[in-house]
Amino acid sequence: MTRWEPGAATRLRLAAWQLFVERGYDATTVADIAERAGLSARTFFRHFPDKSEVLFADPEAASELENTFVQSILHAPPNSSPLDALAQALRDAARAWGVNRELSRQRYDLILQHGELLERESAKMRHLSEVFQGALEQRGIDPSRARLVALLGVAILQASFAAWLENSPERSLLEHVDASIEASRTL
Repeated sequence: MTRWEPGAATRLRLAAWQLFVERGYDATTVADIAERAGLSARTFFRHFPDKSEVLFADPEAASELENTFVQSILHAPPNSSPLDALAQALRDAARAWGVNRELSRQRYDLILQHGELLERESAKMRHLSEVFQGALEQRGIDPSRARLVALLGVAILQASFAAWLENSPERSLLEHVDASIEASRTL
């Protein structure tokens, strides 16, 4: 087994995903994932704290997405409302997000089937809400108002993503984000 081969995290993610599809999440072990990737279990744990994190951890992609959100919020026109600044960030991220619909759907279905994964997804969404709130506060928005808008932004993102996966495959994620933003304005 190769210890320090470049791309180990990507290989581990791919191996894990293949095994989750073939055997199911519960029947797949870290040892199975490492073996499929041609790596050791020890190497697995250098990249991921546990097998659930394989579905969530891509630090570079997560950091890049967070940066897109923050920069969009911070660079929104000065007279933008907090919701308008966040809406622009959601649109910018939807444009930049290179997501594979079928793979995203399989991942979403897997998460819905396992409480442990749902908890992890919820933690990631709470973190994203904190990122939104922090950027809004940097724009001078009152913390309680920034928190409310940030939570609404996460709800818009989640509703858009679910609609994109469950309905209307001919519509892009961006189109679903736009529709959810407009719907939120009529609440």
